[in-house]
Amino acid sequence: MNALASINQLRPVTYTYTNYKNLFKADGVTRQGFIAHELAAVIPSAVEGEKDAEDQIQSLRLDALCSVMVKAIQELSAKVTALEAANG
Repeated sequence: MNALASINQLRPVTYTYTNYKNLFKADGVTRQGFIAHELAAVIPSAVEGEKDAEDQIQSLRLDALCSVMVKAIQELSAKVTALEAANG
């Protein structure tokens, strides 16, 4: 798995809730996160639920997202270590 490549494909967004059926009520709070179906295209295990389902919303599985982020950090760490050794 090239976790760093996966992370680089993600698009963080800023959003606020809008009224959506009886599932969400607008609250005026600004949040940061991801669009679930965009995240699912890159890391399928990080999203639960079906896009545009009538009776549910998609939700993020932060444990799956976190594991990919940790792997990306490890990949970056290995690159830094190699660069430091080369510039020694």
